[in-house]
Amino acid sequence: MPTITFIGDVHGHIDKYLKLIEDVDFSVQLGDMGFDYSKLYNIDTNHHRFVPGNHDNYPVINTWLRESRSFPVNGLFRLGGVEMYAFRGGLSIDRYIRVEGIDWFADEEMSHWNLRMAIDEIVENKPKIIVSHVCPVLLQQELVCRGLGDIVKYAPTVITARTEQAMQTAFDLISVKPDYWIFGHHHVWFDETIEGTRFVCVPELCRFQLFIP
Repeated sequence: MPTITFIGDVHGHIDKYLKLIEDVDFSVQLGDMGFDYSKLYNIDTNHHRFVPGNHDNYPVINTWLRESRSFPVNGLFRLGGVEMYAFRGGLSIDRYIRVEGIDWFADEEMSHWNLRMAIDEIVENKPKIIVSHVCPVLLQQELVCRGLGDIVKYAPTVITARTEQAMQTAFDLISVKPDYWIFGHHHVWFDETIEGTRFVCVPELCRFQLFIP
C-alpha cells in the first residue's frame, strides 16, 4: 500500500505546491489552494487531489466537477487504492474585506442540505480517513484552549460556523470513529488522538506523510 502525502494551505503559491509534489507518489492538498488554477490543468489526477477550502475559486471548481475532473474532491474517493472521505469548504472570517467573485465566493460553505447529505454519507460509510480544510468543533476547542493559531481571536465566529458544526455532528454520530482526520486552515502543527481518531493539522506549505499498511 502507498505512502500518501498531505499538504497544507497553498494560498496561491502554486509553484511551491508543484515542487512539494515532485517527489511523492500520491498527495492530497487540504484546501485554500488559491484562486488561479491555470498551472494545474495538467496535474495527474491519478496521483494528486485537493479538497477545496474557503479561499478557493468555486466557479472553476464547480466546472471541473461537472466535467468529472477528479482533481478537486468532495465525498468518497480513492487514491492509490486507499479510500478516503473529502469534506470540503469552510467559512472565511476575512470575507468582509474581500471582493465577491474575485477572492471570495458565497458557496465556500456547502448548503445545509448538502452538509446533511455529507453527514449521512460519513455515518453510512464509516471512512477510515477523512480529509478536510476545517475541522470538527471539538478540535477547534482544543486549538483555542492551547492558544494555537488565529482561531484564538475568532473563536466564537469559527466554532459556530455550519461546516465545523456539521463535521462535529458526523463525528458524534459515526459508530466506528475514523482512524485519521487530516485538515489544514489553522497554519499550525497539531497531532493528537482523541476518541480513537488521530487528528492532524498540517500548516501552510508543509507536508505530512502517512504510510497506509
